[in-house]
Amino acid sequence: VQIVEIPKNASNVTLELDGTGELNYQLVRRFNVILPEVVEQNEIELDVEYDSTDVAVNDIVTVDTRLKYNGIQGIDGSVSSSGMMIVDIAVPTGFTPVTSSLAALKENGTVTRYEIAGRKVILYIDDMQPGEEISFSIQVRALFPVKAIVSESKAYSYYNPEVVAESNGSNVSVV
Repeated sequence: VQIVEIPKNASNVTLELDGTGELNYQLVRRFNVILPEVVEQNEIELDVEYDSTDVAVNDIVTVDTRLKYNGIQGIDGSVSSSGMMIVDIAVPTGFTPVTSSLAALKENGTVTRYEIAGRKVILYIDDMQPGEEISFSIQVRALFPVKAIVSESKAYSYYNPEVVAESNGSNVSVV
């Protein structure tokens, strides 16, 4: 095995074999490419906060939500609006959503539709623009004494469900 370094600006390389036999060779070119700095950014950001963790029966807990759409990059590199966004807000065991707080979100145009499904509230938000951030609150009422772990809430694009953001749950006690 022989290793020969070829001069930096060589434009042609010639290999010659003296005698009989076969010539086996390998050319390796090594270089460094400086890549542009990539700032990793989530397409969607979601924060869900419960304003109280220790409450009494019939108390109202406000659930503050912040949703930011950073954009989903298309094949051609463009970033477009979100289309329909779905936000699933977890409702702790032993609580029920206050429907008037949900109806107010629909009335003021924050959401286009809402559903109460088991232990979560599903909100439909239409057509967020890249960089757009919205904040809103819903309310839940404590029905009976319980120590509950609130499951995680999530937001995702209806048309690209693999693009998702999650917000961790917390603990809530009703005495």
